[in-house]
Amino acid sequence: MPESEWQDSKDRGDNKERQSMFERALEFAMKAHRGQVRKGSSVPYIVHPIETALIVMTLSDDQDVIIAALFHDVIEDTKYGAKEIEMAFGERVARLVQAESENKRRGEDKSATWKIRKQEFIDSLSDKPKEEKVIALADKLSNMRATYQGYRKNGEAFWDRFHEKRKGMHAWYYRSVADRLREFEHTDAWKELDGLISKVFADTAPS
Repeated sequence: MPESEWQDSKDRGDNKERQSMFERALEFAMKAHRGQVRKGSSVPYIVHPIETALIVMTLSDDQDVIIAALFHDVIEDTKYGAKEIEMAFGERVARLVQAESENKRRGEDKSATWKIRKQEFIDSLSDKPKEEKVIALADKLSNMRATYQGYRKNGEAFWDRFHEKRKGMHAWYYRSVADRLREFEHTDAWKELDGLISKVFADTAPS
C-alpha cells in the first residue's frame, strides 16, 4: 500500500475512534444529567454541556479537553464522581473535570456563599493551564448566551431565579472572568463573551 493511502486509512481509523469516544461520552453525559433542566426554565440541562463542548471544538482539537467540557458539571451536579469518569475515559479527562468543579460547600446557604465561590473561581484562573482555561471560557460563553436570552425575555425579573439576585454582582463576576481570560481576546469565543457582557450589563455598575 502506498504511504499516502496508508496515511489516509490511518486518519480514517483515528477519526472513527475519536467519533466513537465522543459518542460514548455524550451518552454518559446525557445519562448523568437526565431529568435536569436549566435554572428557571424547562430547557434540558444537557443542552449546556453540549454547547460548551461545541465551543471548545472551535478552540481546540484535543479530544480529552472536548470530552472534559462535556462533563464539566458532572461532578458538581450529578451522582457521578471523578472515579467513574476516570474508569471510563481516563485520568486526564477526570483531572480536567475536577479542575472545573466548584466547591459547592454543601450544607451551607448558597446565597451566603455565592460570592466566596465565584471569587475562588476567578482567583483560580490565574494559575490554570491553557486547556482548563479553554473549558472555562466555553462554559461562561454558553452561560452568557443563556443569560442574554433570558434577560431579553424576562427583563430585571430574570435575576430572581438565581441564589444571587443582584444584577451588579453578576456583572462583577462575568467582567472579572472575561478579564482573567483576556489572553483569548483574539478568539471569536472571547469576543462573543465580551460582547454579550456589554449588552446585558451595559448600564450596570459592579456591586
